[in-house]
Amino acid sequence: MIYTFDLFDTLITRKVLNPKDIFILLEKKIKTLQIIPNELDFYSMRIHAERSARKKSEFEEISLEEIYEELNCSLKLSNNNLKSIMEYECQIEIENIVPINSQHQKFLDAKNKIIITDIYLDRYTIEKIIRDVLKIEDFTVYISSELRKTKRTGSLFQHVMSDLKINFNEWLHIGDNRYSDYISPKKLGIQSEIFKDSHLIKIEKKTNPVDEDIAKYFGCAKNTRINFDTDRTEIKNISASVIAPTLFLYVYDLLEKAHKNNIRKLYFLARDGQIMLEIAKIIQKKHFTQIECKYLYASRKAWHLASVCDEIDDYAYEWVFYKPKSITFDRIFSRLECSYNDYKDYFRTNGVDKDKNQLLNNDEISLVKNLILNCRALVNEVLTKSAIKRKILFEYLEQEGFFDSEKVGIVDVGWNGRLQYSLSKSIRHHNFNPEIHGFYFNLLRTFRYSENDHLHKFLDTNNKINVPIFESFVYATHGTLLGYESDNGRINPVLSEEINTSLIEWGLNIQQDVIRYYSELIILESLDLHSPELKKHVLSNLEYFFNNPCKETAFLYSKVLHDDTSLSVSSLVPKITLIDFIKLKAFNRSPFENMWWTASLVLYLPTLVKLLSLRKKKLTFSWKFFNRFTTQHVRTWFQRPDDLLRETE
Repeated sequence: MIYTFDLFDTLITRKVLNPKDIFILLEKKIKTLQIIPNELDFYSMRIHAERSARKKSEFEEISLEEIYEELNCSLKLSNNNLKSIMEYECQIEIENIVPINSQHQKFLDAKNKIIITDIYLDRYTIEKIIRDVLKIEDFTVYISSELRKTKRTGSLFQHVMSDLKINFNEWLHIGDNRYSDYISPKKLGIQSEIFKDSHLIKIEKKTNPVDEDIAKYFGCAKNTRINFDTDRTEIKNISASVIAPTLFLYVYDLLEKAHKNNIRKLYFLARDGQIMLEIAKIIQKKHFTQIECKYLYASRKAWHLASVCDEIDDYAYEWVFYKPKSITFDRIFSRLECSYNDYKDYFRTNGVDKDKNQLLNNDEISLVKNLILNCRALVNEVLTKSAIKRKILFEYLEQEGFFDSEKVGIVDVGWNGRLQYSLSKSIRHHNFNPEIHGFYFNLLRTFRYSENDHLHKFLDTNNKINVPIFESFVYATHGTLLGYESDNGRINPVLSEEINTSLIEWGLNIQQDVIRYYSELIILESLDLHSPELKKHVLSNLEYFFNNPCKETAFLYSKVLHDDTSLSVSSLVPKITLIDFIKLKAFNRSPFENMWWTASLVLYLPTLVKLLSLRKKKLTFSWKFFNRFTTQHVRTWFQRPDDLLRETE
């Protein structure tokens, strides 16, 4: 059997996202060299010239020279300048090529190394690319621009057959183009195999780079997706095209802000900080090397209670009664780390007769707050436990060098700055007053304890972030921090589990490995990562991902649990019914917390999605639709008594 291979997007691919993005790089270079005026849209002119040259040609394929002859009808350049631009285009092509690992290995294993390519480039450029990138010297290449024949029409395959004196039925061709590499050879009796990995996925197709940095930034994402070796395609694609570009830019941004604020020590808070610290370490191979980056074990459970210093104040009530629609005695006492059974009779005697897992309404919550404040035994127990927690927290921070600098930074994803507030309150109670800078992806609210607390956020636009899904981007391989313990003079973290087995089985290791792979690729490029347009593209893709999950994505996230120790553990994409949907739209209430509604709809109510023509749009649903097909009587029927009670919360 004779094997032949297509070249571009089969054996090799460009470092940019789209093949035409090469013209963005070329335009930048020739404008820098002042070969053409800055006001010219060379990118569009180059695309138009190729299209026009193909229409005018009497041959099946054109050459680069013919494209530039057509282009010069508009540019009016000297022959020397025109030739220089052509040479720069070939040079840029050569410099921006990487191998596709899986097909490259197949090619190396083939007995006869034969390449058939439909391309306008000349033989010298093609052979140099093959030698430099594929690292081989002994090969045969058939080039359409040289032979004036193409795979698309089949004439190039016929030429190869004649030249090599082989039969079609002894031949297997591999390539990425559905027609030229798959259908066309099949028509001739050649066995063919299509390579799809290099085809842009949905979110890549919507990305339209406007400059070199954006083209290469997302080109690295594409090439990570193509070259990272795993059979878990969906998690690989999401990690490469959405998660890695988002987290890398965020971590680079926070390192730069830390540098500008003269911060020399940066602590990445567990658990969200685990993968972000690894990204930071990769960035520090080239940038911000003077900043010491460390991992700091932290959690709401370990830090919030420690911040209750002299009284249970308003801030303490803020986190104790976090998410009031889900408050039970069990959650209250779990956060206070006290036993509800010890105080159950006190609350019942004073008018709150609820089992520990029953929801409390607004009036009951207000009453419980006052009862806690007036229960001296409970307050004293909380203050005692708080003092113990604060002491060991202080020892842990001291051990980790937290107090060695007057300025220190902490890193988290968000979303209110409560951990920083609790940290600040705890250490300032010990009369330490460092300048603490918190770096966050976004802040929905801002808790600031001291004038020495500074909070910085990455997100400065109105992009909507699905918090539970974003938090899945930064899951850690270990469990949550329960507290600290002293062992032979050293303070060690106490974790709920050393290895988060369920997340590993879901694919967390793959997600983290893909992020590392992408980060290593990006750091090899010299990109301007300060571009507002780059940030805009990254956040636009992130929002698109949240709003347009496909069925495969929805299924993937239905298998992962949102582990929020302050609330509950539930699927990010729970199973829903039409009744759930109607109640959401009628009363803005969901039976689930921390869920990805759009993904649940796509996975469990696909017919509804199709009926509303929302598969290719943002999954935002109109109240008018519900209002048109229901009556007030029907809506009231869905509003059960327990719903009416919670409506006042």
